[in-house]
Amino acid sequence: MKKQKQTDNFLMANIQVVYMQKRLLKKEDFDELIYMNDWYDIRQFLSRFGYRLAEEVTVGAVDNLYQSQLEKLEKDMYQLNFPDDYLKVLFVKRDTFQQIKDTAYQNLDEKVLEEYGKYANSSLHPLIAEYAKYRIDEYFLNGYFRNSTHTISLKRLARGNFSSDELTELEKLPVKNGIEWLQHTAYRDVFASPFETITFEKRFDDWLIKHYHQYRYQTIGLEGIFTYILEKIFELFNLRLVLKSKIYRLSTEEMRERMRVVYG
Repeated sequence: MKKQKQTDNFLMANIQVVYMQKRLLKKEDFDELIYMNDWYDIRQFLSRFGYRLAEEVTVGAVDNLYQSQLEKLEKDMYQLNFPDDYLKVLFVKRDTFQQIKDTAYQNLDEKVLEEYGKYANSSLHPLIAEYAKYRIDEYFLNGYFRNSTHTISLKRLARGNFSSDELTELEKLPVKNGIEWLQHTAYRDVFASPFETITFEKRFDDWLIKHYHQYRYQTIGLEGIFTYILEKIFELFNLRLVLKSKIYRLSTEEMRERMRVVYG
């Protein structure tokens, strides 16, 4: 009976999410926004999708829009009729930051990794554990590529697809050899084409979106709901990026090369 009730809850939630998916911005929508220069037109565009930008356009106003919409998304998803724990993994960074926003950044990293580690070892759903492991590994790989000495911190919290020993092995390799090493791991597709270290975060995010996009139209179970939330989070990321780029007067090319992939 309990399993049947959970199945019914997922079914009803998926019906709601199918409608929400239709409201996601498509690639052509972002193309339209990128070429807009008048803030009145930009506000009108945003309002079509339920976004409201403050009259005084500042970096702070854009950040407030981003944070308020993340909060709204989180609340909307928790109103779907199944346990909250199924979705919290998608908001780990935001929720942890809200809880300890006055602490040092290093402590924030540690708290985030600890929280992802709980989900990586949970039995809630295979999709949840998989996503948590991907995010844990992303942290370590980002450290490897960002640090000039390739030092990887907090290896004791390795709960993803890499063990602490494997990260130590990677840490000893120069970047060229490190990339070759990574081409034989679960992240082979991230490093399959010519790779510049500065593009790692975008590469990884694009790979993540592509990986979960396959579940977008799955209307039974958690997968379709999970994918919608992830795509919505990246939509908000892209919106913030484009709006800030306009404030800083970046070129359209600079915007596009930083945007995460949009399937729409």
